[in-house]
Amino acid sequence: MPIRTVPVYGGQSIGVQLNKLERPTTKVIVATPGRLLDHLERRTVDLDRVRFVVLDEADRMLDMGFIDDVRQILERVPGPRQTTLFSATMPDEIIRLAHHYMKNPLRIFVDSDEIAVESVSQKYAWAEENEKFPALCSLLEAEKITRGLIFCSTKIRAGRLAQALRVEGYNALAIHGDLSQGQRDRAMQAFRDGKIAVLVATDVAARGLDITNVSHVINFDLPEEPLTYFHRIGRTARAGSAGIAVSLVSRSDDSIFERIRRTTSSNIQEMIRLTSPTRRSYPTLFLPPRPYGPRRGGERHQRGRGRRPARRPPPRFQRHRRRY
Repeated sequence: MPIRTVPVYGGQSIGVQLNKLERPTTKVIVATPGRLLDHLERRTVDLDRVRFVVLDEADRMLDMGFIDDVRQILERVPGPRQTTLFSATMPDEIIRLAHHYMKNPLRIFVDSDEIAVESVSQKYAWAEENEKFPALCSLLEAEKITRGLIFCSTKIRAGRLAQALRVEGYNALAIHGDLSQGQRDRAMQAFRDGKIAVLVATDVAARGLDITNVSHVINFDLPEEPLTYFHRIGRTARAGSAGIAVSLVSRSDDSIFERIRRTTSSNIQEMIRLTSPTRRSYPTLFLPPRPYGPRRGGERHQRGRGRRPARRPPPRFQRHRRRY
């Protein structure tokens, strides 16, 4: 089609975006709310001739605090226009937003009876915290995963898990919110090209990413909300292909796992215990490091023949002052 689409988002040079926006063939702008408001304040984007507005992942925008930015953008788009809103869930705030900025909106439900994809084979295995890493390694070896997506609950755990997998010889990378846009783009492109076999991600990758040929989705940590679980496993079995979703469930995940099972009518099969006798466990690998402080076990330690009180190291600036 003779239509030029311009992506507008933070992390990219604004000069590059300005050059693309000035082209007369630009017809569609795909933008994040914050960067679009930045262009509106700079008066480098004019919304007077906009006739179609699409809000994608509207419920996530509400969760991430973008709802005020969305209101400012919609107020600058004149009517008449056609507004479409896509959302996996419909919170009350989203419904009020729709009725305020839309005229007689029509609600269309897609697969409202069953949110799980039938082509996804859902499985789970019991594994405590110190057993999750060896269980994951055993799963990667047994399933011969060539393109897998692993989800963690936090950015720190995602980074440490990817590092631990690389130590064990797996070609893994992490993607999370602390990475720059360029780093995330390079990681995603390497994963799409098959250069990376395992991508460890937070929920930032659970939505809005169309990654083809993902054979396995592994929940190293279960999400707090059941709907997030289905967004995660929806990264596999796309375009009619089959896929496998495996969750590592600990005793602390009993309540959320039961909520997930009640949400769907699909059968989640239990796998055999994923343990490897040759694989060492990492009971403290994913725990935050202990803050620096005096050694435990008392403030006195053996030094020479007598017992002298433990000497705490001086603050950093005192060490530098004594040295120089």
